[in-house]
Order: sequence, then C-alpha cells, then structure tokens
Amino acid sequence: MKIKIVIILNIFLYLQLTKQDDVCIKNQIMCIISGHYWRSTYVFNINELPERCDVFIVGQYFFDRKVGADSHVMESDKDIFRAFVNACIPVYTIVGFEIAATWNEIFDYSDKNVYQTEVFDPLVTFLNEFNINGILLYFGDLYTTGVEDLATKISSFVGALKEKFDKLVFGMILNENSHTSLTDNTLFDFSITNKVLDIYIMQYILLNDCNNNTVKTGVSPLTSTDNTIVTIEQVTCSVTNSYMDKSKIYAAIELAPRIPFPLLPDYAMTSLTSYSIYCSSADKSNSSQWCTSPSQLIYDQGEYLKKFYAGIVLVQLETDDYECKCECGQYPVFNIAIDGWTGSPFKDCPAINKN
Repeated sequence: MKIKIVIILNIFLYLQLTKQDDVCIKNQIMCIISGHYWRSTYVFNINELPERCDVFIVGQYFFDRKVGADSHVMESDKDIFRAFVNACIPVYTIVGFEIAATWNEIFDYSDKNVYQTEVFDPLVTFLNEFNINGILLYFGDLYTTGVEDLATKISSFVGALKEKFDKLVFGMILNENSHTSLTDNTLFDFSITNKVLDIYIMQYILLNDCNNNTVKTGVSPLTSTDNTIVTIEQVTCSVTNSYMDKSKIYAAIELAPRIPFPLLPDYAMTSLTSYSIYCSSADKSNSSQWCTSPSQLIYDQGEYLKKFYAGIVLVQLETDDYECKCECGQYPVFNIAIDGWTGSPFKDCPAINKN
C-alpha cells in the first residue's frame, strides 16, 4: 500500500511540474485574486477556491511602494502567497506601480548601483522568498508609457531576471486602450518581446462605461449594432491581426457588476461590486440599474474566446458570488465562464440575469 501511495504522489507532482514548465499549455485557466486593494466582505480561504483554476494571480508588486523595509507587497497579500506555496498551487503576481506608472525610471536608471539595490535586488528577493511562479508586467496603455524603444528595454529587463530564475513565467498585460494600435508594429515591436515573454494577457475590462446602453448588454458585449460600443469582437480582430505570438495570448475578462457613477456614493473608490452584494441587495430599484452580464453572455464569452486564445484569465474572485447569495453555488459566474471555455453544458443562474 505504501508503494502505491508513493507512486501516485510522484505522478501527481510530475504532472504539476510538467504543467508549470509548459508555459504555453493550451486552454489554461487563470483566476485573479486582487488581495489588499479590493475592499469587500470577501475573506481569503485556501480551502474555498474554484477548483478549475490552473493558476492564481495574486495582488501586485509595486516598484513605487517604499514606505518601510520590504514594503513593495502588502502584508496581507504575503499571507496569501504563503498559503498557495504551502498548498503547492501555482501563483503569479502583477508587477507595476501603485500610483503613477513611471517605467522610464525603471528602464533608464542613471545610477546602476541604485537600480541594483533599490529596484532589481528587492524584486529578486521577493520572488525567491515567496516562490512566485510567474510575473506579469503591467504597463497600462502600452503606447503611452513615454519609454523609448520599450520592447528592447522589456527584453533586457526580462533577460536579466531569467539569469536569476530558470522556470519563472514572464508575461505582459495589455489594457483595452491599446487594441487600436496593436496592428502597427512600428509603435511597438512584438517580434522582440515574442522571444522573451511567455504570455501576453489582453484585457477585456473597461471596454465601455456602465450606462443606459450597457446596463442591457453588459460592459463587454460580444457584438453590438451600436457603433459607440466597443465589443469583444472588435478587440479580438485587432489582436489576431497583431504581431504578437498567437500561441502566447490569453484573454482577461472582468466578471463583476458595475454600478453607474451617478448611483455611487461620494466616498466610493470604485464602481465595481460583487455578485454576492448584487443578489442580496434589498433595493432592487437601485441594483436593477447596475451593469451585469447575464448567464448566457458569460458562457458565450468563454466559448468565443476559446477560439482565439491560448488561455483565459478571470477577473476577479472577490467580485463573484463567494457567499452563495445568488443560490447557484459558490463562484457561479466564474464557473459559467469556465463552462463556456471548456465546452461544458450551460447552467443558467437566474438571479444574475436581468428580468
């Protein structure tokens, strides 16, 4: 019996390592946990996570957060990293800035010694300490960074980190504002980054504002007859005609209700809320004006993106129904999107649909 247990354990560990080593594995599902910066009633529990997520992306490493020693990552997020490491679950993080993105200060440091001690070494220490499996560079709008020859500088930065880590996954997040420029390779040379990056993540996050039109269709509709609305089809067309390595591109879709700005209280930090709050709202006349995606659209998004992308990123765990208020089980929105992506049967969740 002991021999059988050891063999099974070894096979499991081998499969886990193989999955992580094969960076461009098809149909990979990544799930984002925003961590400290998402203020909600969600409480992280390693034992209550969607079982179908292959990789979790947690929090963010901030270059510009330097208050006190070792403060680039929020302390509460460090606890989440430790939990994933202890559970042997692959975990990535996003690397960028807390306030203003000043990548020129990272890539064009005049004092190499200061760069080494204040920028490069702290990042390496963090990645080693928490056994991070992958980092995703976040630039916001790729074409407005103000960094000259950005692709070459990204290549050099990643190359330097690769000398420190053998199996670290390197990726780059492109936001929705970038999509109209993706087909012009003179603005950013993807042939350079294709050689060093393992993943590109194209966001479908803020395609449209929450207003009277999108309250009916969701803020990221697949298609629309309204030419003022940006659709998933439009962005996908730009992506497929870009010079990015198509085997490395993932799609990130936001699975969250949005509250129209006129309905937000003055103190609100974001228009995002959760499906737990949406389904338990006592003021239906108010919540009926929120922008949500019906079950069928969520399923169709997953099904559609599967045709064009190597993997899918679901944003973000804290905005799903983690409290089962919609009476469709825990994390129903994530599960519907994953069903569409995997071609599993459609399961409706009536509580998230508009009447």
